[in-house]
Amino acid sequence: MKKIISIVVLLGVLITIGYVLSTTQSSNNSKKVTEYTLNEEGLIFTYRSGPDGFFLEERLVDLNDASGLQREIILTPTTDYEDQKTRVAGEGSPSWRLAVYKNNMKQSPSVWVDTYPLASNIQLMMGEMQDVTIAGANAVEYTTDGLYRTDNVVIAHGGLMFVASSSYLDDTSLTRKNFDSWIDSFNFVQTEKQLPQGKINVDVACRSALTYTTFINNEDAEKFITECINGEHSDVIERYIKDLDVDGAVI
Repeated sequence: MKKIISIVVLLGVLITIGYVLSTTQSSNNSKKVTEYTLNEEGLIFTYRSGPDGFFLEERLVDLNDASGLQREIILTPTTDYEDQKTRVAGEGSPSWRLAVYKNNMKQSPSVWVDTYPLASNIQLMMGEMQDVTIAGANAVEYTTDGLYRTDNVVIAHGGLMFVASSSYLDDTSLTRKNFDSWIDSFNFVQTEKQLPQGKINVDVACRSALTYTTFINNEDAEKFITECINGEHSDVIERYIKDLDVDGAVI
C-alpha cells in the first residue's frame, strides 16, 4: 500500500514539474524578441512579438508628401490587431508608429517639428518639449493629446528625421509600458549612402545655432557666431556634426 502511495505521489510531482516547465516554455515563446532592420535608413530596433507582443506592418506612403515622408511602420499589440480584423467600423487601436522623413535642410529636431506641424502634431503638445539623445543622435520628446494621448520622440540622423510615437489609453496600456524599451533598442548603423568622412563649413555650422538659440539682438547673435568660429562653443560644432551625420568630419 505504501509503495502505491509513493508511486502516486511521485507521479504527481512529475506532472507538476512538467506543467511548470511547459508553462515557462510557453511564456518564453510568447515573449519572443524580434529584430527589425531598415537597411536604407540605417536603423535597427527590436520589439516583443508573438501573442503577448506586437504585430508589425509597413504601410505604403506617398513619396510626394510635402513633409518628405519616406517610410511608415506601425506596431500594434497583437491582440488588438486581431480584434481589428472583426470590427465593422471604429477608430484604430493605440499603437506605435515610426515615420521616416527626409531632412534635406539639415534642421534640428526642435526646428523641424515647427516646420512640419502636420507631421509632428506639435500644435497638440501638452507641457514642454525636452532635448534628449537617442542612440547618440540629437532628439526631442514631447506628449500630445488628441483621440489618444501620445508620446513622441523626434530624432535627427543621416539626413533623415525619425518620428517614433506611442498612443495609449492610460499608463497600463501595453504601448505605454513598453515604449521606452523600444526606443532604447534603437541603434543607428552606417549605410552605403552615408559618406565615411567629410569637411564641414565652420561658418555654416556655427550659424546653425541660430535655429535653436535665442539672442536678445543681432549684435549678440553675431558675437556668438564669431566666438564659435574662433573655437569657442564647441558644443555647437558637435551638435551640427551629429545632425549632419558625417562620421569623421573635419573642420
